[in-house]
Amino acid sequence: MRHLYDLYAIDKNHHIKENFFKLVYTVIVNDSNQFKNQHPEYAMTPADEIIRSMKILKNTPLWESRYQSFIEAMVFDRNNFPNYKIAIEKLEHISAKVLKSLELATA
Repeated sequence: MRHLYDLYAIDKNHHIKENFFKLVYTVIVNDSNQFKNQHPEYAMTPADEIIRSMKILKNTPLWESRYQSFIEAMVFDRNNFPNYKIAIEKLEHISAKVLKSLELATA
């Protein structure tokens, strides 16, 4: 949940730059190779697994509850944090750019 909040805050305050997406692409390629035996689905189609994970995050109430618990315990500015829906929307926006980079790389 920390990463969900962090990505929102970074993008809100510093605007995630193109080098971030290059790094994410490199991590995805490396992870799909390194963990292909543990997660063959991810190795074969990382974009599909990212989409599946996003759906789980968005539609499983447990994750929203965990996000709220994280916010209560770790975010000190109680007046300036995104609710779960807004944070997920930001993650979807960022993920769409990541998915586009995967699509372009395999075309």
